[in-house]
Amino acid sequence: MPDKLIASVDDALRRRVAAVLYAMPGCGERYRFFEARDGGPLRDEEADFGFFYAPFAVGPDAGFPRLLQPCTEGDVLSAAKVADIVLPASTCMTEYRECVSMIAERHASYGGGKTVYSRRISDQHSVVGWGRTAFDYFGHFPDTFRFLFTTPDCGCWLGASPELLLRRDAGDSILTTMALAGTLRDDSAGWDAKNIEEHDYVTRFIVDTLADFSIKAEVAPAGEVRFGSIRHLCHRITARYSGPIVPLLNALSPTPALSGFPRDEALRLIGEVESPRGLYGGYVGVNSPEGIRAFVNLRSVCFNPGGGYCAYAGGGITALSDASDEWLETEAKSAVLRRCISANCLSKTSDL
Repeated sequence: MPDKLIASVDDALRRRVAAVLYAMPGCGERYRFFEARDGGPLRDEEADFGFFYAPFAVGPDAGFPRLLQPCTEGDVLSAAKVADIVLPASTCMTEYRECVSMIAERHASYGGGKTVYSRRISDQHSVVGWGRTAFDYFGHFPDTFRFLFTTPDCGCWLGASPELLLRRDAGDSILTTMALAGTLRDDSAGWDAKNIEEHDYVTRFIVDTLADFSIKAEVAPAGEVRFGSIRHLCHRITARYSGPIVPLLNALSPTPALSGFPRDEALRLIGEVESPRGLYGGYVGVNSPEGIRAFVNLRSVCFNPGGGYCAYAGGGITALSDASDEWLETEAKSAVLRRCISANCLSKTSDL
């Protein structure tokens, strides 16, 4: 357990300063931590280096992702403090069933489609040791993009994302992305029609979006990506493209894996049944002299330094969805995160 990094994270939270901790997929415990300053929007990929984040938004509302960059002592002293934000309440079982049934009926009337409905798992009061929680959680998923960051504008976020949104190495024109959708628990049978349909929506959307930029995609054969006790269908997708990345990121995000398909209709349904997601379902990543990598913000939790958190677990709802099965899927997706939080709960009332 990297005790010095845990202490650094908890100290930054105690002082309520912006900070970033991350590790790339497959890089073991090669973490980078820094206290951060607001670097403004990511506009110049050859100069604006740092950790970036973007909300669950599309089109003109998406804008440029925000940068967090390493700061000097003077930057920390003058920076805005990280304040507690208002966290949404948990999604109860009754609300979940009603919303899943409504969404499934709506898609049946449309003759198809999918909407990703996100369940909230919230505790408004618990004070958690987030540094230790992060490393407990990260240790389960070394092949994911692991991140914890705190900002004055969007609160504090912790996650382990298995889903690459875009990668391009410096000096190269090769883009890499993936279609990741469809979920099975280890105790489930093989891939059924609902999961295959859900995954195909995402693959078609990515290929079509790349085509809008005159980018010809190459789709590898289907495989699987494991996340704890669950599996996802996955297509690796590559292409050649030397243009600016941010417009492409905003065109792809949120993919149907986090919104649905057709996307505009799915987003309207999400607006009817969910409170605003904030950064959940948007994207996070790193721009460095080695290149740019962006990942979908999922398997994540938003939390307050002063106490309270809200974890998110989504599922793709189609006309074939069953509310009980979907609820169990959210349980499986969030199980490890919830266990790590529970194991590091300090109290209901004290400060970090």
